[in-house]
Amino acid sequence: MLILARKTGQKVIIGGPDKREVEIVMLGFDPKTGQAKLGFAADRSIKINREEIYEKMAASPDDPSPADDSDK
Repeated sequence: MLILARKTGQKVIIGGPDKREVEIVMLGFDPKTGQAKLGFAADRSIKINREEIYEKMAASPDDPSPADDSDK
C-alpha cells in the first residue's frame, strides 16, 4: 500500500504519463470530524465507488439496486 500526504489542492494521478486514468484531488480536511474531502476525475468507463457500495455490488452482481457513485 502506498501512503501519501497531500495538501488541499494537490493531486494524485493514477496511470502513466501517456494516459491519466484517474485523478484524485485533495479538496479539504475537517480536523473536527477527521474527514478528508477528495475529488475524483476519470473516464466514465472507470467505475468509482465507496467501499460499502462496491461490497454490495460484489455480493449481488445481478442486482442493479445499489447505485454506484460514479456520477457524484
